[in-house]
Amino acid sequence: MKKSLLLLSISALALASCQNGGQSSMNINTNVTLANSVDSASYAIGMLEGMNMREQFSEIQLDKFIAGIQTALKNDTTSAKFSDPQAASMYIRSYMMEKQQKEAVENLAKSTKFIQEISKKEGIHKLDSADIYYEVITAGTGAKPTLEDEVEVHYTGTLMDGTKFNSSVDRGEPARFPLTHVIKGWTLTLQEMPVGSKWKVYIPSEFGYGPSGSRVIPANSALVFEIELLQIIKPEANKDDKKKK
Repeated sequence: MKKSLLLLSISALALASCQNGGQSSMNINTNVTLANSVDSASYAIGMLEGMNMREQFSEIQLDKFIAGIQTALKNDTTSAKFSDPQAASMYIRSYMMEKQQKEAVENLAKSTKFIQEISKKEGIHKLDSADIYYEVITAGTGAKPTLEDEVEVHYTGTLMDGTKFNSSVDRGEPARFPLTHVIKGWTLTLQEMPVGSKWKVYIPSEFGYGPSGSRVIPANSALVFEIELLQIIKPEANKDDKKKK
């Protein structure tokens, strides 16, 4: 089982390395035969591990990765580059923290430049309350929400490079939430949007997820949202809805 898992995990990682421009030139056969349930389970585990590794550590060097596995499986303490598993784990944590910090600094510089360039474009407006910029797609004429209100919106969120990370439009169902339960950039923007408006909003990282980021948003990332404000739900309406339920 260990040998099958090892080979299949390496195959999945080899494919991931090729897709992400990995530097290793190892030629590993990925065209394997799944003859029984153990083979299939092994391949499935290897595939999932490969996908996970591709997302978390796409720069992996396969020859070094394989050498580490072989050292562990053989219990070869004479050639081990780390004294014990704890030392290896500590190094990985240190490496990932350093990598994340570097990416956060780079992202902040990119985000700052991105927002500065957006601010100079024709047809771009700035919020009264913050350095958040927007362009009007549809001009609404309705009321504007307050901090005490809930709102119903359709939205699509992307990163600076256009990568989509969330969309109520794709789900086919509007989102509903209190104004105080979202990122600050949304809270500030929606208070200046009349109902019926659709804006494309450019939010600096400090009004988004900041240096912490999220599972799908890198640290210090500027964000772009298309937001359509469909309606305002007043606190009184919320109480009536609860009574009916």
